[in-house]
Amino acid sequence: MDKNLRDLIADLAVGLMARKQVLGTAESCTGGLIGAFCTALPGSSEWFGGGIIAYSNDIKQRLLNVPQSVLERHGAVSLETARDMALGALSALKVDCAISVTGVAGPGGGSAEKPVGTVVIGLVVPSELGSRLAALPELADLDVPENRLEGMNNKRISGLADISRPGSHCYVAATHFFSGDRETIRMATVVQALKLLRDCMSK
Repeated sequence: MDKNLRDLIADLAVGLMARKQVLGTAESCTGGLIGAFCTALPGSSEWFGGGIIAYSNDIKQRLLNVPQSVLERHGAVSLETARDMALGALSALKVDCAISVTGVAGPGGGSAEKPVGTVVIGLVVPSELGSRLAALPELADLDVPENRLEGMNNKRISGLADISRPGSHCYVAATHFFSGDRETIRMATVVQALKLLRDCMSK
């Protein structure tokens, strides 16, 4: 792990511990990399609860409770699926906040609507952090390719969720586009997801 990523995770850890909050993850295209990098930091058990690698749609449904109707209507790489993955991780792992990622890392599997490099990142945080989540500058002006189809025009969704736990949670899911080979896209996804949560915690 390079120094920049280590420093990013260390900053996130400080923010989580200061709030006495624990993170969980639901990963598809990154295959557990976010959890692996988080737990590479000594003492991570204080702020990282665990993760679910939901690579197949079946696992997304069974372990994260992503509705089959959402997957059929919107696809695995969609705002709606990322939102439901994050909410599912929050519930299944009994954590305070959650990151989800789902995307097309390549080199194959892309389409005109969802080209290689299309990644959707979801975040769920306690409601008291909702205004910080909504104000993240990284989500204000997402870079969307000119050749996107109508289905990708909706770059971001957000809202308030009650998942039968004390208090409510705010969520956001946003579509990102990364360039490069498979490893580069996956690493860019890891960094962006962690950076978004770090900035939400530390602002």
